[in-house]
Amino acid sequence: MNKMWAVVAVVLVLGLGFATGSQAKPMSQSGLRIYDTTKLIGSKVKSPDGVTLGQIFDLVVDSQGHVDFAIVSQPGFEEFLGRLVAVPFSSLMISEGKSQQAQVVLHADQEKFYEAPSWGDKNLADRQQAASLDRYFGVSPYWPEKTGQAPRQ
Repeated sequence: MNKMWAVVAVVLVLGLGFATGSQAKPMSQSGLRIYDTTKLIGSKVKSPDGVTLGQIFDLVVDSQGHVDFAIVSQPGFEEFLGRLVAVPFSSLMISEGKSQQAQVVLHADQEKFYEAPSWGDKNLADRQQAASLDRYFGVSPYWPEKTGQAPRQ
């Protein structure tokens, strides 16, 4: 019985793909930007001057599936292990390099990044704290800011 449903599903999907008058656009033409997270995680993050600031450690996604922040690990030295900083995903410029590894540039100067609050110091599920972090990096939150608005779920 399960095989029959699988065959029906495949036929329906293929039928939709070959439907006459289909005007499907490739992702690049539809305005969507698709990122392969396996290429983003571990990518070096640089300043606009080309100075390496750290590496993408993780991504923060809200309950609607929107990528809000990239967690960037600052390099450490000697006995200091470094720290994690949440940067607004919208403040990153991402392109594909020669080796198909993501090239990531943070639109903030080196000092601003190093003086940013640590990831653990902010509750990113609280919209007010997340908005203050967005503003720190010079970007506007993607959600409408209203006082008294419920925190992210």
